Amino acid sequence: PGDIRKVAPWLRPDVAVLTGVSEIPAHVEFFDSPDHVFREKRALAEHLKPGGKLILNGDDPRMRELRTEFRGASIMYGCEPNDDFFASHYEIYYEEGRPAGVRFRINHGGSSIPATVHGALGLPRMYAATAAIAVAEAIGIDEVSAIGELKDWTPPPGRVRLIPGMKGATIIDDTYNSSPAAALAALDTLKSVNPGSGGRRIAVLGDMLELGKFAKDAHKQVGERAAQTADLLVTIGIRARTIAEAALDSGMRDQQILQFDTGLRDAAAEELARNVREGDIVLVKGSQAMRLEKVVLGLMAEPLKAAELLVRTEPEWETV
Repeated sequence: PGDIRKVAPWLRPDVAVLTGVSEIPAHVEFFDSPDHVFREKRALAEHLKPGGKLILNGDDPRMRELRTEFRGASIMYGCEPNDDFFASHYEIYYEEGRPAGVRFRINHGGSSIPATVHGALGLPRMYAATAAIAVAEAIGIDEVSAIGELKDWTPPPGRVRLIPGMKGATIIDDTYNSSPAAALAALDTLKSVNPGSGGRRIAVLGDMLELGKFAKDAHKQVGERAAQTADLLVTIGIRARTIAEAALDSGMRDQQILQFDTGLRDAAAEELARNVREGDIVLVKGSQAMRLEKVVLGLMAEPLKAAELLVRTEPEWETV
């Protein structure tokens, strides 16, 4: 609390992007409520430079309300037709039978332009791209040029990034961090991907941190969603036990769930390496302190590319 509010007055942004505040937002442990998280983030809007632009997620109720206060400065993005920039026609595309990226259209001012993000999956990628195009408009870059750049953009490591896995599997590497909304979105992405012939959808989920009093309910929600999504669930961590319990209560069978305690990432990776098979889609997601990128390393088809593909490979990382 207070971090953004202290920085915003001297930062005085030309452009500020507020992507939304979910029902159980990241870092809520340090705040009294999600509303207090929102109040902290809105400090960016309050300290815009004169003539600055505020880019708001029009699909978030709090952001729509904020627009009424900053109507002249704001640009709305999202997936609803009343947003200034809205995305539509989302689809995953495949190359040689494997998921390769996402395609969608960005609509603005009567035009509808196809866009592609290669190497990553999920509706959040589409939202982020749409926000970026809105920023481009705000700083004077035409949308056709901006959208054209997307096809050559390399998504950052650990952000729903596609990585070839051993034995012909595909890894969805989402190990940068985790929050309830992000974990649910990642599971929805897993559900939307078509495995190869004989392949399965596998979810490897670790603890979500900094949730305070919301932690148990948040992990329960993720477990319920995993039961609807995954053929095999692997949990890592003490808090993630609630994910496994909720998945069981929601209809998953015991033999579909593997549980590992905190720190047993290598054991989880070894178990998966023995059992993964061609066509499997393996989602790996957890808070950054869980270091689940080590699980990804254990499943990669080309582990020598770890420094290029993983989010954390520093020497300090090796000792955690």
